[in-house]
This record gives sequence, C-alpha cells and structure tokens, in this order.
Amino acid sequence: MALSAKVSEAYVAQRVVELPSEKAALRLREAFRSASQTSAILRTRIVQVPGHGLLQVVVKDDFDCTDLPGGSLNAYLEFDRTKPVELGKPLVRYGVVTSEASTGKSHFALTMHHALYDGWCMPLIVDRVNRAYNNLTTERPAEFKHFIKFLGEGEAESSATYWRERLVGAVSEQFPPLPFKDYQQKADSLLEHYVKTTRPASGTTIATVIRGAWALLVSQYMGSDDVVFGETLTGRNAPVAGVDEIEGPMIATVPVRVNVDPATSVRSYLQDIHEQSIAAIPHEHFGLQHIRRLSPDAREACELRTGLVLHPSTDAEGTSEATNESTSQPSGLGHVFPFLNNQEQKENLSPADGFVPAGDDEAAQEALKFNTYGLMLVCSLDPQGFLIMASFDSKMVSSQQLEKMLVKLGGMIQALCEQPDASVGTLRVVEEDEISVLKKLSETGAASLEGFKLDPAVEGITHTWIVDPSDTERLVPPGAIGELVVQCSASQLAVEAVPRPRWLAEDSAGQIFRTKRLAKHDEHGKVVLVERSAPTSAPATTVQKKKKHVTATSAKQRKLRHAWSRIIGVAEDEISLEDSFFQLGGDSIGAMKLVSELRAVGIELSVANIFKHRTLYDMADICKERDVTPDKAEEVQAAPFSLLAAEDKEQFVREVVEPLVAQKPSKILDVLPTRPLQHVAVRGTAMMPRYSSRYELFHFRGNVDTGRLFRACRELVARNEILRTVFVEHGRDCYGVVLEHLDVAIEEYDIEGNIDKFAHKLCNFDVQLRLPLGSSFVKFFYVRGADDRSCLALRISHSQYDEICLVPLIRQLGAVYEGDEKSVIQSLPFSRFVYHTINNCIPRSTPYWADLLNGASLSVLRPSNLPPLTSKIPGDITRTVDISARSRDITTATLPTAAWALCLARRLGVRDVTFGEVVSGRNTDVPGTGPAEAVMGPTWQYIPVRVRFGEQWTASDLLRHVQHQHIASAEHQGMGLGEIIRAGCFGPGFEVDPAKGADGPESDYWFDTVVHQDVYHVEEMSFGSGSSGSSGSDNNSGSSSDSSSKGIASCRLETVYPHYEPLREWKIQAFVGKDGDSLMFEVVTFADWLPVAHELLDELEGVMQELIGRPGEVLKL
Repeated sequence: MALSAKVSEAYVAQRVVELPSEKAALRLREAFRSASQTSAILRTRIVQVPGHGLLQVVVKDDFDCTDLPGGSLNAYLEFDRTKPVELGKPLVRYGVVTSEASTGKSHFALTMHHALYDGWCMPLIVDRVNRAYNNLTTERPAEFKHFIKFLGEGEAESSATYWRERLVGAVSEQFPPLPFKDYQQKADSLLEHYVKTTRPASGTTIATVIRGAWALLVSQYMGSDDVVFGETLTGRNAPVAGVDEIEGPMIATVPVRVNVDPATSVRSYLQDIHEQSIAAIPHEHFGLQHIRRLSPDAREACELRTGLVLHPSTDAEGTSEATNESTSQPSGLGHVFPFLNNQEQKENLSPADGFVPAGDDEAAQEALKFNTYGLMLVCSLDPQGFLIMASFDSKMVSSQQLEKMLVKLGGMIQALCEQPDASVGTLRVVEEDEISVLKKLSETGAASLEGFKLDPAVEGITHTWIVDPSDTERLVPPGAIGELVVQCSASQLAVEAVPRPRWLAEDSAGQIFRTKRLAKHDEHGKVVLVERSAPTSAPATTVQKKKKHVTATSAKQRKLRHAWSRIIGVAEDEISLEDSFFQLGGDSIGAMKLVSELRAVGIELSVANIFKHRTLYDMADICKERDVTPDKAEEVQAAPFSLLAAEDKEQFVREVVEPLVAQKPSKILDVLPTRPLQHVAVRGTAMMPRYSSRYELFHFRGNVDTGRLFRACRELVARNEILRTVFVEHGRDCYGVVLEHLDVAIEEYDIEGNIDKFAHKLCNFDVQLRLPLGSSFVKFFYVRGADDRSCLALRISHSQYDEICLVPLIRQLGAVYEGDEKSVIQSLPFSRFVYHTINNCIPRSTPYWADLLNGASLSVLRPSNLPPLTSKIPGDITRTVDISARSRDITTATLPTAAWALCLARRLGVRDVTFGEVVSGRNTDVPGTGPAEAVMGPTWQYIPVRVRFGEQWTASDLLRHVQHQHIASAEHQGMGLGEIIRAGCFGPGFEVDPAKGADGPESDYWFDTVVHQDVYHVEEMSFGSGSSGSSGSDNNSGSSSDSSSKGIASCRLETVYPHYEPLREWKIQAFVGKDGDSLMFEVVTFADWLPVAHELLDELEGVMQELIGRPGEVLKL
C-alpha cells in the first residue's frame, strides 16, 4: 500500500480473460460476486486510524462491477489505470466488456492490489471463483484473520531479540553500490541466464546453495566477508492450522546475513546458511519496518539493495526440493497446486484460470514487475537447473558487469555442489580469460593514481593490481573491490615488498607493495579508491563540520515536525529543518501514516511528494493547508501609520500624502513604506518604459453578463487592499497609500474588426499614456466584438502582485462573477505582511545576514571577450539537462544555485562568490493572521547567496552547503539587498558602487548575477461557469492557451507585457520539467552578449554533469 501510494501503478495487477460469449462473461461476473461474499479478503480495505496505525477493515458488501456492453476494452483498461488505490477505498475492481464494438468479443477484467494477494493464494481465489462458476461452494480450514490473530499473539520481543542480535555490526556496504549517497534505486534493465545444476554433494538443498553462492560472489566483489541481501519468502511456515489454504498475502521479506569465512569448508559454510534459514522461520513475519527500528545496525541492514526470490518448480520431480526450510516465493507468482493439476478438474469449466500466470517462467517474470531493489534476482527452478532473471538499475551495476557475474554465479554454484570438502576461499572467481584483461588494466592504472597520496609513500609505480585483502595471491575480477597493490621498478625504503605472487608473469620486472587502500576499476578501467571509513578523503574539519541546527519557524513546519515526531519516534527538539524523514527512520509505511495524520490537522500532502521532498523544510514548503482563514480572535493588527518615521504622523499624512493622491476626496486607511523591489516596480510603472505594467486579457466567447462582470471587477478591488493602494514619492522615499474606496475605471469599446488585434493595440496604446504617481495603477477595459466575442483587460502593476498571488486573484474574480462565495479565496492583506517584515523579520534577520556576509563582496562577471553593446535589447539562450540521477535528498532548487556558484567561481578564479537569488519571501507566518503564502501582494525578493569553497570540497559537499543555506535563509527572505547593505551586514570593508553613492535609495542596489528557478506559467483556471487557460509571456506579443467549457462563456486568458524589462544583471533561470527529471537552463542577457551566454551555458551543463554524475569527486577550481 505504501509503495503504490508512492507510485500509483506500483503493486497493482490488471488482468484480462477472454470469454467465449456474453453469457459466459456475465456468469463469471456472478461467480466473482459469490466469491466476494464468501471470501473476506476480497472485501478488505485498509484504513489509517490516528494513534492506531494501519488497520484492515472487512466490509459487508463490496462488490461493484463496471458493465460496458458494446464498449471498448482498451478504453476501460486505460481509464481503470488512472484510478489510484487509496486508503479506505476498494482494493479490487471488476469490469465486464461484452460484445466489444470492434471485435464482438467479451472480456472480464480484474484489477487487484498486491495488499490482497500473493502468488500462493491467487490460485486459491481463482479456484473459489471457478467453483462458484459451476455452482459449487468452497470451504477453507482457515481464513486470513486467523493468520492475523497468530501474528498478534506472537512473541514480538523474542523476534526483536533475534533480529537485533542477528544484525549487530551488519553495516558493510551492500551490493550493488550506490553511485552516490542517497541515490534512489530504480530498476531499468533486464538480463537472463540459465544455470545447470547437480544435486549438492553436501546433502543440502539447491536453495541453500544459491544463497551461499550469491553471498560468496558478492563478498569477493565488495571486498567484505559480511554480506547482506533480502529474500522474499512464502510465509506459509506459520504454525496456523490450514495455513496452505489461507486466502490472503502471507509473503515476507527478511534480511539474509552471511558471514563468509574463507578457511571454512563448503559443507560447513552451506550448513550454517541452512541452519540460519531454519532459525529465522519463527521470526520471518516480524516485518522489515519493525526490524529496521531495532538499532542503527538493523536500519542499515534493512536498506536492501539486492532482493532474491526462489521460485520452486511445479514439476513433480522438483517439488521435493527444500522440505526443511522456508522456500521463497515471489510476490505476484502463481503457485499451481495438485488440485489444479488434476486433469479431470481441468476439463471442467474454469474460466478464471486465466488470472493465474500460465507457467513457472511467466510467473517469475511477473515477479520482476514488483521490483523495488537496485537488483532483483528471480530464480525459476526446474529438475535440471534454474533460470536466473535479473531486474536491475544500470546506474548501480552495468549490464556488462552483471552479465559476467551471473556466469560466475553459475560456476560458483557448480563448485559448491561438487566440492563439499574444499575451503570456501579456494573457489576460483577470476577466470583464465580475465587474466589478460587484468594485465592490461595494470598497465594503465598507474596514471590514474596521479593526485592520490598513498601512505606509506611509494615511487616509480609501473603497474597497479587489485587483490583479495586477505590474500595477495588472489586477484579479484574487473570491477570488484579489493586491496590496491602497486608494482614498482625500484626498491622502496619505507615499505617492505610482499613475496612475489604466482599471478605475476615471470618476465615482469619489479616488486609488489601493499598500500592498505581499497580500490576497484571503474567501467573505463580507471583505478578508483574506495573509502569505507569516511564519506570523502577530505579533512574532517572541512567536510564533516557540524551544521548549525535550523529549527522550525512557521506553523506548518511545527505541525509537520510534531507529526514526524509521533511517527518516527524522535523528539521534536531533535528534528531540524534540513533533516530527512527517511534518514531519521521513516519508511514508506510511515509516509502513509504521515499523510493521514496531517490530513486530520488540515494539511494536504501525498506520499509521492514525501519521497520527492524529504526534508522537513521542503516538505513544509510544498504541502498545502486546506483552511488558511485567520482566527479573528487571534488577529494582531498594528496601528495604522505606525511605520511612518515622521514625529507627527497625522500632520505628515494630511499635509504631505493627501495632496499627492489623485482621487479626491479619499479616505486614507494607512500609509506604508514600499518594500525594495516594490519601489523598483513603482518606478517601472510610473515612468517610461513601463516594464512593470502587465495586462491580463480574458477572451470570452458566448453570452457575458456585463453588468455582473463589471460589479465583479469593482468587488475584486474592494476586497483586496493591494488593489486599493496608490503610490506616492516624497524625497527619495516611496509609500503605498491604502484607500478605503477606489473608483474603478472600466472603459468600454464596441468594434467590428479583429478583437484580438484590437486588444493588443489597446494595451500598447494605454501603456504610452501618462500614469502619474498618486493615481491608480489598476484599470479595466471591456471590448465587444462580433459573433458573441468579447474581451476583458485588467491592467495591473508588478508593485501590486507577484506570480504566486496573481493566480488566486484571477480565480477570485471568476468566483465573484459566479456568485460562488465558498470558492472566493481568502487572502491576507499586504499591509500585515509589511508590518511583520519591518517590525519582526528585519530585526531578527540582521544578525543572520551579518554572520553570512561578513567580509563578502558582490561578484561581478565581466569576461574579457564581452563585445561592446550596440543596443540594450535582451536575448536569451536555453539548454535542457537531465537530472533524473540526482540524489532525492537534494532538491531541484539547490541544483541551479550550486551549479552557478561553481561556474562563477571558476570564471572569476576565486573560492568565495556572492550573487543573487530570487525567492518567494513567503516562508514565514504573520502572527495572528496566517501563513505568508496567503498574502495578496508582491512578497518576492532578491537575497544574497554566498558560497565559500573548501579546499577538498566534493560536489556533494557543495550541494549540501547550498541546500543548508537555502533552509537557513528561508525565514530571513524578507530583508532586501539595500536593507542588508545599510545594516552593515557585509562588514566595514564593503564598497558601495560610487555611481550610486552610499546614501542612494535601497532600490538602487542590485546584484550582477541572479539565479531564478521558475515554473512554466501555465495554469488551468475557471472563470465563472467557463474555464480558461493561462500562460505567461515576457515579450510584447503575449501568449495564450485555449480551453473550452460548457458554461455561459468559454474563456481564454492571455498575458501581455508591452515593454521589455531593462536588464541590469545576468539572469540564470531554471525551469523544472513536468516529470521533475529535467531542468531547462536559460541565460538572459543583452543580445550582443549571447556568444558569451552560450559559453556560460556550456559550462553550466558540464557543471551539472559533475554535480549529478560524480558527486564524490573533489571539485577543481
């Protein structure tokens, strides 16, 4: 359930059976109805009860079948796949398509979640249906509830003790190794290999031999004698009467730990593994989610990367295998029992048989569909041997390497079967044909060691070899981890040579010296040192410096932290904003519980988003609160005019502000200093070119009630304080003046020509008209055309909106027009945000920025090859980068900032860079009012990013540093660059641009380069009874998207910017792809500078490949 909540299609099987007639299809439907009434598992749902966790609920009547006479099977299946499986909802769905229009055939479709069945019980369910089809009843000696009762009465403490002791010290890295820390494994490739076997001479089972051979092979590839992998078992060894006939999922996955002692005999080695399997049977149902909570070692062991499934043969000769241990059965496999093999019964009408895999290989292949490991091995046994089917992540293990390993596995199994008295350590892993490959690698390995310090130091290295750490006489195969030994042409005074190994050719000169360093050959033949004791080779003072604990500040963060604490079992004060839910002990089941608990307190979050946004900070950032209406009793209102610096505030408003307001008479409710970027936007609206003026065009087709529409426009202004705000300047200061009432201008036009062209010309004409300070920046235009077409245009200034609040504002207009008060989005006044920012945020933020920026200077990028400007026309260039292989604990917002920091540092040849970043400014709560995300007004901000590169930083270090700074800076986003500079946060050595002067207005301060992670501005919105598509545009041609509706008017929403925004910086913009696995970079600069922008884009692409593909490598500056 948890994994399918993470990925909607996971663990959901959809199967179809063709029936000979419509009558047979309807008869099968009734058979399933009958089976559902008598089999509780088919009526089971799973619910989350706060304080109790996940519970199974069996409902009385839960049969609902979709009948589609003459319908399309493919259309039904496609529609059915879009329906998510959720808590509280049915876990099995039925569909009948009779007399299909295209084929005339009839089909029965069964959709079933794996939470209701496994490969053992599916034939039991099918048998019940077949018997009901033939009007026969089915009696079972036990039901699934009897198994659940057994689990509840089990000795949990005994199982906990067993697993805790079994997994003490099980912290060796598992196979296949992760390409980098926190990588999320996902299978994308398949391989098959058949192994012929003989009966083991040691007297053990072939299942034990397979486990032992795999452990031995992994031991030699990972350079460790301690091996852990997962195995899925049938779970039918539970001491419950009639357990073989229980209809319900009893499969269990357990960690298998094998200690490989090279000195022990094969017989003893296999016997130990066999006895471990027997000893684990009473504890196999304890559950991975409980095992991993027992200790840090257990949690490490349960981070399984390899899953093993042994599918026993249904051949009569093969069923005697493994009678004394829990044979494994893959989830989703069909296990055909003797009563289904009976020929007489097979001749009866059994239409449901098609819901079970037809054979062993087909059943095994189905198991691969449920792979959640980096490598899953499904072994389908037969009397002569077994077929290995491998599903794997090619980023963790290459197809070439795994193919060789499967061949070696076959040879290892043969050796274990035929040589019971041999020592485990003598079994050969390196084949004869690999000696020549290793010799070639040894000749090129010395060059790849340049830059690495070996202790003790050796000189004159001519060849490198990788050997078994416990025996230098044994080479390891290509790609395997072992100890690096070097061959030198001269004697070394500081280190003693080892005896000449037998594998070294007689004509090979020099001596062999041990380095005591683990290493392996990568896929290119390069020697890669493997660090087991520390994540990197950098000094601990540089890489492992403890980050400052960043605690939750917003109400949403605190609610989330409280829920984490309850589910994970970690004290709230130990949970930081940058902590990962999963690294603290959460798992997929915990994620489901988290979703349910948060829903109870009004927070919406999906399991899929928990896996995508793992830290407390990111999770709180993307989850939504269903009700943000402030509690009237808790509202805190600052005194109007209290932010004015004048001693006599009433006199200042009466004598200075009122005369500057164009609308007379006007009642002034408040006067607020504009925020830094708001001041910039005011200038960009009142002065030419008016790059901060935006026009939203609503193109209607159909009958529009203009009287109601105009009332909605006036009501929109009345409801939103920011739209009733006019702006004035006094000296070098700018103020927002909030009016009690604003006369809303609506100009009407009736035309006969092209309404779209006229609307554009109207916008271009209006933007040329004088728009003095003190007058309203908000204005409406309504144009009537022919054929029931009309257009409403809204003029608005960027001093009154940002991209986050504009969409709710437009939706509010549609809801008011429709008279749907329930849908009117409740927003928070911008004045509350301004009071909170100036009175609370800035005083708290000043020490933070002073600590971060002390001694910093703003980085300026002026390459020597910049051509002279012939015009200030902007230009842009884009490139899309694949980010699918990134660590999921690193947010996409971190990537462009980190990439630009490294690119800028290399360009400037420095280790300390400071640049700008665009942020929402909404990561705070307005006391007594609500979260800032509900503020109607421009909260966006440019804040500094400072990166000081450590000497031995890796890509991972850079990413973690930037992500930590994002989290730490979040609550300080309200402070603008000018305010930061005026507060002296850059320290005494900071120089102000002499062209601006130390006493310049805050809006004059600017960054030279700014990173902005944006989203594609395309939203589906409703307007009245119609619907509309919205799209943004940064050019004067505008852009649009269409959608239709069945309401009184269809609406197309278009955005027009008549004037380009003047460039003052290099803009590095990033757009996340819809799938979240790609990032489109856009460099915006002057058109004359685009050749340099192209170079920057090339460098950014290369840096992204470093950050994602080689996170462990030391960065070169």
